[in-house]
Amino acid sequence: MSEVGKHNDKLLLGGCLAAAATLVLGLERLLERSSLPTAQGNRVPASIPKRKPAYVPVKLNPQSAFASVPGPSPDPPEVVGKFWSGCLQGASELPTEGPGFQRMRLSRKRGFGHPKLTEVVREIAERTKREGYGDLLVGDLSQARGGPMIGGHRSHQSGLDADLWFATSRDFGARRLSLGERESLSAVDMVSRDGRSLTPAFGSAQRRLLEWAARDERVQRIFVNPRIKKALCQEPRYQRVYWMRKIRPAFGHNYHFHVRLACPAGDRRCFDQPETARFENGCDAELDSWFTADGRLKAPPPAKESPDFYVPRECLALLKAER
Repeated sequence: MSEVGKHNDKLLLGGCLAAAATLVLGLERLLERSSLPTAQGNRVPASIPKRKPAYVPVKLNPQSAFASVPGPSPDPPEVVGKFWSGCLQGASELPTEGPGFQRMRLSRKRGFGHPKLTEVVREIAERTKREGYGDLLVGDLSQARGGPMIGGHRSHQSGLDADLWFATSRDFGARRLSLGERESLSAVDMVSRDGRSLTPAFGSAQRRLLEWAARDERVQRIFVNPRIKKALCQEPRYQRVYWMRKIRPAFGHNYHFHVRLACPAGDRRCFDQPETARFENGCDAELDSWFTADGRLKAPPPAKESPDFYVPRECLALLKAER
């Protein structure tokens, strides 16, 4: 072979090696970009598929289904299924009271959640107390093993949802409430009777509570009454903050706000809702669609008298696990 031929072969080989190196680097960058971000900032390779649970219908029976299970399963914490169709193993129970919080409606036995949820509630409570707003009043989380409830909620099934009252203990004399009061005291309405404005009760404490929760990377969504979301959108200081995208309108939610966490990292049987747009604050036409042309809040759709509940097949086995 001539010297020219050998030289050309070397150039060809060198070009092939360079192209291969470029391809490998490109694939590595593609995999990095396609990794799935978690609420904690870790990244899960997109090549690991989630195992989709098999869904089977469950008829809610207060004597034998999830509402009658006395305690969590003796398993490592894991969310199974969706927020409105799922269950929870290895739940953590939020105490009836602690630093900066008091649980309400204790007779419902809905003080359980994934350990990440109880951790978030405790942190919000500690800050509420530290900032001088009194104790955070905590409503429903989930049942001991999640699952459908007898009444009051369609969601709260997977241990990642918590209802936090807008009112704090400061609105009730800044004191420890008795067990009877925790069952009977009415929460404070933040929306006027005609639905056109907020009441004077919605002040700095309520705004700070929403902000603290929304800034938490573990929190995926916060549901509030559309009138509350609209009022926040009309305040200039909230129009360009990234966390406003997490605050979503929902019927009701005028006495409490509903905090929902993203699926914990590693819980492959947990299914998130689609992520909210990264740079949109939700003060748009979608929010306007909740109101009539003259500014009144539209009526909610009629609720089903006997809704059907579905949970993953694994949740049926969780009911029969050690109690």
